[in-house]
Amino acid sequence: MNPIPIGVCGVGHFGSLHAQKLAHLPEAELRGLYDIDPDIAKNTANLCGCRAFDRFDALLSECRALVIATPAVTHAALAERALLAGVHVLVEKPLATTKSDAARLLELSDRLNLTLQVGHIERFHPQVRALKQRFSKQKPAQISFTRTVLPSPKNRDVGALLDLMIHDLDLALWFCPGESQLLRAERFFESERTEEAASAELLLGNTRVSLDCDRSASKRLRQIDADGEVIDLSLCKDDLLLSELRAFTDACLYQKAPVVTGREARTALDCALDLMAISKLTAR
Repeated sequence: MNPIPIGVCGVGHFGSLHAQKLAHLPEAELRGLYDIDPDIAKNTANLCGCRAFDRFDALLSECRALVIATPAVTHAALAERALLAGVHVLVEKPLATTKSDAARLLELSDRLNLTLQVGHIERFHPQVRALKQRFSKQKPAQISFTRTVLPSPKNRDVGALLDLMIHDLDLALWFCPGESQLLRAERFFESERTEEAASAELLLGNTRVSLDCDRSASKRLRQIDADGEVIDLSLCKDDLLLSELRAFTDACLYQKAPVVTGREARTALDCALDLMAISKLTAR
């Protein structure tokens, strides 16, 4: 099978990493990059040995697949344009920022028979996959997720819940699919009204799930506690981004279901938006 012609839209820090890995991935032929900042696009294109496009539609015309690594509020519109152009899409999380946008992307990908994969990268973590296998036999009574990062100017278009907690919501729903009950949610802001931290609890079947995230913390932490067994997700030597991109190209080339489907990402997004709706936003 010939490599799939692929492009990257949005080449900030994370998009540039996508592009660099795709440039050396045998299953992919990196056709080019697009960014609203043409200088960033040109610099990254030179680094990756590909073309920088000055129009998004021009990039789409050269590709059969596309990675979207732009701010979250732009995901839905760009993914919709790509799908309508007949292009498979890997979009970074969150899939969208509204339920209606997410539903529209699913309808398009289903109707046009195109791959829609979402960048919930923790699904590729070997310890996470081991937990999934274990929980398929017996669900935990309690599982808690903690995710903190240092302050950064990146990803400021959405709050901490859609930026950070959605990773762990996706894992919780993957571990314990089925009926959910939202119990509590809180969001905390500092100088602006967008939350910098969030906390939530829910029931997934008989499993009680608690989630905490903070993007203005003093240290980085990615941790899962399942019935007292603590797993540090930061201790991983695998290249999760490369695994994610390989899974995407395989799904496109061989018509396989992606590891993280649009439908699963929509479920996580719906849960995140429901938690936002019941939460109180307070200063800390």
